Amino acid sequence: MSPTSVRELLSFIGNPAIVVERDGTITYRNKPAEQLFGNSMLLHRRLGDMLAHGEKKAFLLAVENAQELGAETHGEQSVLLHGCRWDVRALCVDDQIALLLHSAEAKQPDPDAPLEAAAADALLKTIVDSAADLIFVKDMAGRFLLTNQALRDAAPDLLGKTVFEEYETDLAQGYDAADQAVMSTGQSCTIEETIPVRGERRLFQTIKVPWIVSGEMRGVIGISRDITERHRAEALIRESEERYRLAARATNEAIWDWDLVADEVSWNEAIERLAGEKPDRSGLWWKARIDPADRERVLDSIAQFIRGELTTWQCEYGFRHADGTFHAVFDRGFLVRNESGEAVRMIGAMSDLSERMKAQNRVVQLQSELIHVSRVSAMGTIASALAHEINQPLASASNFVAGARRLLVRSDREVIAKAREAIDLAASEVSRAGEIVRRIRRMVAHGETQDQPVPLRALIDDALALALPNSALSGVTVRLGARRGVARGDSVQLQQVLVNLIRNSVEAMETASQRVLTLSTAHGGGHVRIDVQDTGCGIPPDRIGTVFTAFGSSKAGGLGVGLTICRTIVEAHGGRIWVERSDSQGTMIAVQLPAHANPAAK
Repeated sequence: MSPTSVRELLSFIGNPAIVVERDGTITYRNKPAEQLFGNSMLLHRRLGDMLAHGEKKAFLLAVENAQELGAETHGEQSVLLHGCRWDVRALCVDDQIALLLHSAEAKQPDPDAPLEAAAADALLKTIVDSAADLIFVKDMAGRFLLTNQALRDAAPDLLGKTVFEEYETDLAQGYDAADQAVMSTGQSCTIEETIPVRGERRLFQTIKVPWIVSGEMRGVIGISRDITERHRAEALIRESEERYRLAARATNEAIWDWDLVADEVSWNEAIERLAGEKPDRSGLWWKARIDPADRERVLDSIAQFIRGELTTWQCEYGFRHADGTFHAVFDRGFLVRNESGEAVRMIGAMSDLSERMKAQNRVVQLQSELIHVSRVSAMGTIASALAHEINQPLASASNFVAGARRLLVRSDREVIAKAREAIDLAASEVSRAGEIVRRIRRMVAHGETQDQPVPLRALIDDALALALPNSALSGVTVRLGARRGVARGDSVQLQQVLVNLIRNSVEAMETASQRVLTLSTAHGGGHVRIDVQDTGCGIPPDRIGTVFTAFGSSKAGGLGVGLTICRTIVEAHGGRIWVERSDSQGTMIAVQLPAHANPAAK
């Protein structure tokens, strides 16, 4: 029933009538109400503000009862107005409440009274039938005396019957037990019960009140509201909240909800583990525990985030534990704004990064140690070649010095010039031996990884000098392609990669008829690439996919860690290494590394 229809009916009633919203705001008054209250009853003002203190209580109690029961209050409220006593009856009409005033004083017979009574009865019936809730009245024997249209549509014809005649025994017993409790105690009750509606069992919330006339118990009045969907929604919410709670516990993150207006923060229990104490709801508690070195930066970032248009915020900072230590945390959240666009809440999660950072540092340490072991191991493998290469310049230097000594016995100028030349050659050979030793020391040195420009030409030349100091002696032909470009990383570690790849290529060509080692480079797209190609026997097809994994060597006596270490070094530099080609004609290994951002480098 529309509000307009209600007002039209009320306009025909001779008694005062007022319509209010559920919050008490007056939306309509008929002419008798205007005459009774005069200009004091203003539209769009609250009912409680328009009444004197003594009148207010009865009206507001009638409204409260109507909201609770959804039906009339049976005239139990009365109020004294202008020397006359009036009964106040309140009726719910959709989202509004109609207040009907009935004079309780004796009156002279009014010829229009039957018309007024009929109009009031019609209004009551219309209001009851327009309600979406199920409304019924039962007598003391449990027989239905009244049912509204909603109940007649939802259930079989109940008038004159009891619940035992139309419903299953278990349901009927529950309905009847609640009725008997209301009638025996005279107290209303609110219960949840299952009611069949067009073949489907649905959940209803039912309010039952005693039906009392002139102090005599007549039966029960009931109003049932379908709460099936609400109950399902609440169950889904509980399930969602439980999943959220379990997820929060599983991640061990401190979940927070910050009321920006009140500057209060709600935390889950994980914050107690991270902070070492129970938190205070005040936002000052969190702010005071930010590392002083980070506090200004963090608070400024939040202020800028709130003023901006982004919806998510994240920041890393130090967070003080109760024992005085600071934990590294990663904090992030999203913003909630009201209808006016004002920031009112932030919701987010704080993660403790301390253990993760310790684990990462340990991995870096182990990686460094593994690379160091690899260098030392590599030195053992090429020790004999290096010994020969060092002995050769030392022997040459010794011969030059001996010859110079013999020449110096003679005193002519020509001899002295030859002796000086021999000494210069000896010095050059000694310098060559010293350079070899220095390279070995740099390679074996256990130092921190450096991020610096690494020219590919120097990198390849140094690696060849270490891995293949005398190509003619080893019978290997070395072909060098373009060696342009500059990589970014640690020159010693990258040198170790190339030394290992060159040694593997030389070993793979031990039985080959042609022994050719080719090294070339390429650059572009922010990367540089080094190709190491040999004419050896190739890698067995079933082992190509495992050569870079631990103990995946393709060599009969190989340990299987050399290429694994190469992959570790390359990936630590942000690059990658792979087998570009391998067959009976040889193998090509490709190494891709980040290029150094220096366009002038060659």
